Amino acid sequence: MLSGATLGGTGRVAGAVSVLPGGTLAPGGTNSVGTLTVSNSVTFAAGSTNQVDIQSGGSDKLSLTGALQLNGATLQVVPSAGFTPAPGAVYTIATGFTGLDTNCFAGLPEGAVVNAGGTKLTIHYNTTASPKTITLKRNAGTLFRIN
Repeated sequence: MLSGATLGGTGRVAGAVSVLPGGTLAPGGTNSVGTLTVSNSVTFAAGSTNQVDIQSGGSDKLSLTGALQLNGATLQVVPSAGFTPAPGAVYTIATGFTGLDTNCFAGLPEGAVVNAGGTKLTIHYNTTASPKTITLKRNAGTLFRIN
């Protein structure tokens, strides 16, 4: 995908996908949640973006059968208008990949906090699970009382 281009929506892509700097992969499309399935590998270049929408019904998801190479791409999480994830909610944003390169999303190593419209989510790269997944989890809030 060229700089400035966006590949989005639902359905299946036959073959590998490469997202070049300035390009965006947006499973489900913009402002809607859905799954984009890639029948091969997905490679993000540094300077590219993976845009994920979240709402009460779930999140966008990238499902693939090959390797996933993040190479420091930007993860952009966009909650639907007025939506705040419930404490403990988990969103699977990638699944089914055969391997994950040693890089992660830009500035987001395992356990890092992702800002989603003011809500903090924790990213998890579950590379030993079957299937392998990348998830975002809203941490349960801590309740306390001040007397």
